This record gives sequence, C-alpha cells and structure tokens, in this order.
Amino acid sequence: MLGGFPRFQYDGYWIAFVDPWPENWPPTWYETDNCYLDHTGDGDYVHGINYR
Repeated sequence: MLGGFPRFQYDGYWIAFVDPWPENWPPTWYETDNCYLDHTGDGDYVHGINYR
C-alpha cells in the first residue's frame, strides 16, 4: 500500500492493482511474500511465490 492505494514502483514503472488478489493470500502478503510480474498479451499479472 502506498498513499492508501495498492500500488508500488518497479524499475521506473508504477504498478497498481485493479483486481482483488486471491482470497487465500494473507492480508499482508505484499509485506511478507516475494512476488513477480508476468507480462502476457492481454496484461500484466502479479504472481505470489508462496501463494499460487
């Protein structure tokens, strides 16, 4: 969370969440879990390493 919004900056780009993350992810996953971005033809997706 940055400024009250679910977003972060990576490599000069701002990444913001527009869809909710899966319910089985803990509420503080963004503080404790490693994740990665995956770009596909229809958008960018965040994948949690520990929560798939």
